[in-house]
Amino acid sequence: MSSSMQELKLFPFQEEAAERLRDAALRWVSHALQTGVPRLGTAPIPFAGELRAVTGAGKTPILADVIGGIGDAVIMWTSKSSAVIEQTYNNLRGRYRSLLPSGDVKIVREIQRQQEWDELINAEHGLTIWLLTTASWNEADAAKSGGASDARLNLHRPQPDWAGELPPWEQLRRGMLYRPLWIVSDESHNQTDTQLDLLDELRPVGFFMASATPIQGGLFDEWQRVLAREQDWKVLMEAGKVPVRTRDVVAAELLKTTIHFIDYQSGTEESLDAALGALECLNGAVSAEGAGVSPRAIYVVEKSNPARGRVEESRPTIIWRYLRLRGVPADEIAVFTDTRDLPPEAEKISNLSRLQPRHRHIIFNQSLQEGWDDPEAYVCYFDGVTRSFVRIRQIMGRVLRQPRAQRYNSEELNTATIILNTPTELYESILDDLRMELRLYAPEDEPDMVPIRIKTRRDPLPAVQAKRDEVNSLTLPRAVSSGECISSFH
Repeated sequence: MSSSMQELKLFPFQEEAAERLRDAALRWVSHALQTGVPRLGTAPIPFAGELRAVTGAGKTPILADVIGGIGDAVIMWTSKSSAVIEQTYNNLRGRYRSLLPSGDVKIVREIQRQQEWDELINAEHGLTIWLLTTASWNEADAAKSGGASDARLNLHRPQPDWAGELPPWEQLRRGMLYRPLWIVSDESHNQTDTQLDLLDELRPVGFFMASATPIQGGLFDEWQRVLAREQDWKVLMEAGKVPVRTRDVVAAELLKTTIHFIDYQSGTEESLDAALGALECLNGAVSAEGAGVSPRAIYVVEKSNPARGRVEESRPTIIWRYLRLRGVPADEIAVFTDTRDLPPEAEKISNLSRLQPRHRHIIFNQSLQEGWDDPEAYVCYFDGVTRSFVRIRQIMGRVLRQPRAQRYNSEELNTATIILNTPTELYESILDDLRMELRLYAPEDEPDMVPIRIKTRRDPLPAVQAKRDEVNSLTLPRAVSSGECISSFH
């Protein structure tokens, strides 16, 4: 994908995916007009398109290209993460705008004026993209009641200043739109059955669901069972499942080519030293190649605060203090957690938009699993014991993107390093799950192909084997100070 702000171009594999998904949706609509809409009981079954692609494949611009070619429509673009929505809103108005029609297009984040709502509801032509988080509408009781003045979420509450007497959601549910309604569900692996039920009550023409993993469960499975009974609808249903091959994403240099898993079977200090060592090697590679990249490390904690009644320091605080002990400047560390008590010097950020280029070390919890795309994130440290691949799956995507979408001569600059502590009996199963994840979108004739290489190291650091005589030393561990870079180990 071109970096030009004026005329962004999709890669061929992205264009192909967008064309296939859009064509499947339009063929579905055409067939429904000719033969009638398929039904589950008395309820119409919408088109359910799946864009299956690894994190970093460019799902958002692909979806933008899809909806840019479906004609007059209202698009409800929704995601669990407010950061994802904000980022998408800015991109659709900026670098992705060339993927949308040049004519009547409105991109809406928050509706506050009556004119905006009137245009959304009453316009017969044009494309309106309305971006909102699931938190703004995901309230089943209020949705079923037809709207109440004390509803917790504003779409289910009357908004007389801009929406009139009926709550906005109720107007949509009653089919008061003049244009077809389509739903874009970003990061749809987070979507619950209840959320899908609520969205279906709006009677959309169809869904475009983007995810790194196939969509399963609830209403979605029921639709598939009904559609599979009739050959024409079965073919159209299958056409809506569009995978993007991971090897194409890697070939386009959008992803790093190697994932390096390191498990020193040791405690916090040794593993943090390994993270700092990996970052130090990356900085050396940047200088040697003149790459113009500023590598970052991210640190994942399970809990932001100690359990109620406990007096020990929080894990974010412990990590922050150790980084400072090892010489990391305080202004290079950002803490993106709900930790109540942090050292006075610690810089706590309330949302991802407050991250600055100087923040080279970011401490966070699982909240960062989506919505933050920074190709300069190279090193990921998982605090505590990792017992399953589930913990790793989404976070891993934060360090897979390749800076500037270009390959570098230095192997370190093409490698994502993940540092974790895994029980011996679970280690191989976690690696197997990783390999399966990376094979998920391999072509059918190459089922064993893993386009991203996996390297592992699992042994104690030398510092663990010997007594650490100088705990307060600012010297990096031997693996770095001797000139050996962690990501060079096989």
